[in-house]
Amino acid sequence: MSDQQPRSRQEIYDLLRQYGREEFILQEMIRYGFWSEDEGLPEDPEEEVKRKEEIRVELSKLTQEKRNLQNEKTLRRRLLKERLAEAKRKRQETKERREQERLERAQQWQEQKERDIVYLGEKVSAGLNERRTAEQKLADNDLPLLTTPAEIATAMGITVGELRFLAFDRPVSTVSHYIQFKIPKKTGGERVINAPMPRLKQAQSWLLHNILEKIEPEPAAHGFRSGYSIVSNAKPHVGAKVIINLDLKDFFPSISYPRVKGLYRSFGYGEAASIIF
Repeated sequence: MSDQQPRSRQEIYDLLRQYGREEFILQEMIRYGFWSEDEGLPEDPEEEVKRKEEIRVELSKLTQEKRNLQNEKTLRRRLLKERLAEAKRKRQETKERREQERLERAQQWQEQKERDIVYLGEKVSAGLNERRTAEQKLADNDLPLLTTPAEIATAMGITVGELRFLAFDRPVSTVSHYIQFKIPKKTGGERVINAPMPRLKQAQSWLLHNILEKIEPEPAAHGFRSGYSIVSNAKPHVGAKVIINLDLKDFFPSISYPRVKGLYRSFGYGEAASIIF
């Protein structure tokens, strides 16, 4: 047979008649490279062709599976890349959200500090959220109704920040609002004086004139009262056979924070106001 490809269908028919179907197929397989001339004539060319076709189909399937596998690897890499990008985006969103929340909390805390007092020291802050007052008791004593730090600051003519600055407990305060000095005693020795600084003195004067002076003290009290003196103190004892004069040692330091706070509570003020006062 010729190595050239038949040019027409008629030439194929002529070759089939000349060589027979099996020989024609074999020669075509050799010409197309499906069979080697050195292998000799197969016993059943048709089966050989069928087998090689099956191999070709199987090879095609394997090639397609390989391509699919490569596509799957590519898809996995793309999905992994997308997941990593999504995780990075979420981490950034979380970071930005937490930073925004932190800024909002800081802003809220700053705003709260401008209108409220929530901390004055470890041992004195527990009742700052307790704002209930005995309104009728305050009214009976003609005392101003004050429940919140903002109301107290407004009444005193200062800001909440200034009020907080004056009210901090000594262990946490960064400054001292008193000047300490000594004066000689008449009986000898020295007396330690703690004089308030101007801003504290102004706040204390407000408390004196607007609250304390409106409370009637006990009849036996004559010191630091308008219209009273050592003379009014002595009158009840005129003609007495025996008079005992006592001087309490360390009297002023013995007046503790709980006692002062309790005094304001007895007037009708709530826990928060009494702590600040």
